[in-house]
Amino acid sequence: MLQITQNRAKKKNLNNIRYLKGDSSRIDLSDNSVDLICINLVLGEIVKMDESINEMVRILKSMGRISIMESIFDDHYLNVQEVKALFEKKGFSFELVEKKKTYYILEAHK
Repeated sequence: MLQITQNRAKKKNLNNIRYLKGDSSRIDLSDNSVDLICINLVLGEIVKMDESINEMVRILKSMGRISIMESIFDDHYLNVQEVKALFEKKGFSFELVEKKKTYYILEAHK
């Protein structure tokens, strides 16, 4: 997935992206250093959910956002209410960006 993202960014001449591979419960980034976190079909696979969300909160800038995409075809699918419940307790507000029969995109705002 990282390689696909790198290829797409290169085609669009985007060079302000830092690619990381690692444990979501210990993200190697500074506090308040990220504008946008994209979580695409992976939220349900996170083992240390609370620790991982705490890390997202830590690295996200004060006006940052998290874009979450889930599909019913994912074996670990989380519906909109389940995702909201995870992030509401961390103080996030939400905007449902897109909702189709098979997927949705939800933005969580800090």
